Amino acid sequence: MYLDNKGLFDGFVGPTGVDNVYCVYGTQVDTAYQLVYRPPTSSIPAFPEQKPQLIMGDGDGTVDLKSLQMCHSWPGVKVVRIPGGRHRELVGDSRLIDLIQQIARVKRV
Repeated sequence: MYLDNKGLFDGFVGPTGVDNVYCVYGTQVDTAYQLVYRPPTSSIPAFPEQKPQLIMGDGDGTVDLKSLQMCHSWPGVKVVRIPGGRHRELVGDSRLIDLIQQIARVKRV
């Protein structure tokens, strides 16, 4: 999938030809940001059989905060952080829905 789409978008540059860009992401949810594998020994298997130690940090439960903040460098971007917003549940989060309705200037039904 990556190879099929890698030339379509450069995440470091950000979207072009769009008047208003919003970057919305969840924060304050434990998220793995590093996997640590120990050197193999007679009792510790080598990668990939070894279970890594997960180093946890801030993020949305799936994507770590450093990756989520990539959009901060985009020109003219409006960043909205949703504390406690989880990656998969964010699309149904009332705070995101309220933001979309505010941007679109519609009232919630």
